[in-house]
Amino acid sequence: MDGAIVLDSNVDPTKRLFPNGSSTMPSHLLTVGEVSRIFFGRDAYWIRRIEDRQMLNDESGKLVVRRGRRGDTVIDDRTQDPTMARAYSLGDVEIMLHTLAANGAISPAAQLDGLRVLAAVGRLWGLL
Repeated sequence: MDGAIVLDSNVDPTKRLFPNGSSTMPSHLLTVGEVSRIFFGRDAYWIRRIEDRQMLNDESGKLVVRRGRRGDTVIDDRTQDPTMARAYSLGDVEIMLHTLAANGAISPAAQLDGLRVLAAVGRLWGLL
């Protein structure tokens, strides 16, 4: 084995890792596919299917996170510019993990696993 990743077993799902959001610099943004694979172990289309089922909406029905590749917040359901890929910050991913667990789209165990990976990536990127 060339290396090891140690995940924080003390992550508390009731406390926010990024209470004020996180960096939206392009180098700190992840694509839809990266988020699906890294934090949820799913294919690139999984997040799109979850969005279509409104599992990423808050209690008022509003989509909780949507960001353009340049880090700008996108207000509507789809990107204003169809050629601009969507992207997510680590703070966005944290919101997604909590929202998906609250809406029953992922289990509490999957939420905790995702939060552990989130904490590891945040530390590696110097954001935590």
